[in-house]
Amino acid sequence: MAGRADQIKGIVKRCFDTIDKNGDGNLDRAEVFGMMKGVARAMGQADQIPSDQAEIDAGLDPIFQELDENKDGTISFDEVKAAFKKQHVLEAIGSGSDEEFAERFALAEQIAAAFESGDLSTVVGLAMQIN
Repeated sequence: MAGRADQIKGIVKRCFDTIDKNGDGNLDRAEVFGMMKGVARAMGQADQIPSDQAEIDAGLDPIFQELDENKDGTISFDEVKAAFKKQHVLEAIGSGSDEEFAERFALAEQIAAAFESGDLSTVVGLAMQIN
């Protein structure tokens, strides 16, 4: 299972690094909101994107409250990994037969590649296939 978990962490890290626009190893509120805006546009919900800072903060606050464990105002990859561990995400994705894992991993690989290319429409479409 450790091999599978490491493979999944690699995929998640690729997505994390794509969101981390300034490359400092942490996600700030602007980077997370930028990703959320891109996903909303990809889902055809651009009109749902708030422009009022209070609304933006209201949307970001729960994310940062859950993930920003050290309360420094940013989300590190270690904090993302801790959240995945707490929610048993790696175990869920890494479970099952070799064939089942290979299928989920291939889908995750496609999602990471779409993230890296900026094709958030594909990210949304592929993410909806995860079960």
